[in-house]
Amino acid sequence: MKFYIELTLMENKKITMYELWSKIYTQIHLAFVEQKNDVNQICFGVSLPEYRFNEKANIGFLGSKLRIFAKTDEELQVLDLSKWLSRLMDYVHIQSIKPVPDKVDGYAVYQRHQVKGNPQRLARRYAKRHDVSYEEALKIYQSMDLEMTNLPYVQMKSLSKNQMFKLFIEKTVVDSESTEARFTTYGLNAKDSFFTVPEF
Repeated sequence: MKFYIELTLMENKKITMYELWSKIYTQIHLAFVEQKNDVNQICFGVSLPEYRFNEKANIGFLGSKLRIFAKTDEELQVLDLSKWLSRLMDYVHIQSIKPVPDKVDGYAVYQRHQVKGNPQRLARRYAKRHDVSYEEALKIYQSMDLEMTNLPYVQMKSLSKNQMFKLFIEKTVVDSESTEARFTTYGLNAKDSFFTVPEF
């Protein structure tokens, strides 16, 4: 990843930072969807320079900055973020495309972390797939020890299913840069993939 664009979210009295992340990231996701290949992958990876997660305290924080990386300047130009974020320009500052510095602090993998922790959602899915009643399916999941997390997240809305969900983001610091760059349409790594972005 040789080039990047940095966005800074600007909170004000009209909108909270959580709401702003939701609006901005939804538009970025739509811009990424326009660039996906036939297996729903994109060449753009994101990083969150102010990302923090304290495992002991079990609290996380996204910060106010987002970087979008690509291998070439041209790929970022084609993304055309100004078009996708035009109605939110009062709330976000978009820097011009810049080369990644020669000296970086290291590399990181930003990954979507999907939590199987909502018994109602799981029960609805189970009932639909196994032709049983919702109540019967709910009994199965209410007795399970479901996973919970306090990883930082962006509240998103599935445009295909018209449902809200939390896009949990997990960061892992790694020693070296990956040679490939294939990300999901959220700019994140899919499960079990480890494509890096530079940290500086």
